[in-house]
Amino acid sequence: MKKQITFIAIALAIFGLCASAKAEVDLTMKGGIYLTGKKYSIDFANDRFVAKSTRVDVFTDQAAAFVNGYYVFHIGAVGLRSGAVYTPLETYMQFYVVGLGLEITSKEMIFNGNRKWSNIVVPVSLKSGSNRLVLSIDPSKKLAESNEDNNLLWVNVVVNQRFPSAGPK
Repeated sequence: MKKQITFIAIALAIFGLCASAKAEVDLTMKGGIYLTGKKYSIDFANDRFVAKSTRVDVFTDQAAAFVNGYYVFHIGAVGLRSGAVYTPLETYMQFYVVGLGLEITSKEMIFNGNRKWSNIVVPVSLKSGSNRLVLSIDPSKKLAESNEDNNLLWVNVVVNQRFPSAGPK
């Protein structure tokens, strides 16, 4: 009986350590977005970085496409993880524009091995004028985290009309 109690106590201690290690993981995002032009990758040296909770002006001729009345821009984001970083981790990031009623764009984000960051680029449809773009990492809260309050950021993206000039007359 004493051996059984000791075994149960050790099993509970190991289970407790595993559970607490999971809760030590925290996901967040680098503090903003990248405007990648027409590329599906982030060029950290040259792509425009826009800090969270700010406004950026873009122009219609910078859009990757124009589809069903919306300008499509490729937007990049960087996910970060900290804490107990020992194994591969899969989650996803959501991009949505407040008030457009369009489908939310989601993309899987994979942290290979003990890598502490991962990045993705997705096409996002924006209307001409002001758009509030909201990004969320692990929006369904499938991963137990030490801080669930740092998984969201927003940027105001203003799409301005710019037409090619007619050239010299």
